[in-house]
Amino acid sequence: MVLGGVLAACAPGEPVAVPAPSQDGRAEQDGRAEQDGRAAAGSVTGALAEVNAFRARAGVRAGVAVLRQSAVLSRVAAGHAAELASCGRFSHEGRDGSSVGDGAHRAGYRYCFIAENLARGPGSPDEVIPGWRVSPGHRANMLSLEADEMALVRQGYLWVMVLGRGGC
Repeated sequence: MVLGGVLAACAPGEPVAVPAPSQDGRAEQDGRAEQDGRAAAGSVTGALAEVNAFRARAGVRAGVAVLRQSAVLSRVAAGHAAELASCGRFSHEGRDGSSVGDGAHRAGYRYCFIAENLARGPGSPDEVIPGWRVSPGHRANMLSLEADEMALVRQGYLWVMVLGRGGC
């Protein structure tokens, strides 16, 4: 699994179509869901439960531990995933140098905490989440006491997780 690094760059001004997240939060491309992202055990809801269970096992305090799925963060993650996929990039920065925080602000999400995990390669959340659990930075994002919302979006073999706390 690749957890970082830029693979290629987009030309400035190149149009990017931002897909709408499907009912389960996966990004849709060209109006159809990715065929390889439909495993029942690999659903976004299942991923949310898995991350919450990981937080509980790691000792994140009760009451703070439970993340909720966020439609706004799903749009943020889907937009970044679509841009990366359309440009052949793998980076926490958008082609214009924007960050996940910039994307959240553009989506109207006012936050006091925001974090992003990226992965490329795994075929299901059951594969990507364990990779993030053993990576110190990704693990810290998933265990952050500041996070109370989460979104996970898949675009092909690109994964974008956004964690946040809004309204501060």
